[in-house]
Amino acid sequence: MRVTRTVFYCSYTRNPDDPPRFSDAFRTESKARSESKKIRQQGFFGAVEKHLECKEDYQDNSAWLPDWQRAGEAAIQLIDYF
Repeated sequence: MRVTRTVFYCSYTRNPDDPPRFSDAFRTESKARSESKKIRQQGFFGAVEKHLECKEDYQDNSAWLPDWQRAGEAAIQLIDYF
């Protein structure tokens, strides 16, 4: 059985030429925004993103991947820059 979730991440970097780093997954947008303020104070810039993820119920928590099959919604959405 397929399990889905909606989580928020902060993707951030100091140098635009480097690949972004990702924060832990947050269940609410407000927690992700709070984390983005902490990251910004450390000299990073980036974005808050909303991810629609899925996995099979027998898989462990490392198996979450973007849900590209959900109709009508993008699996990854940009919420705001910081």
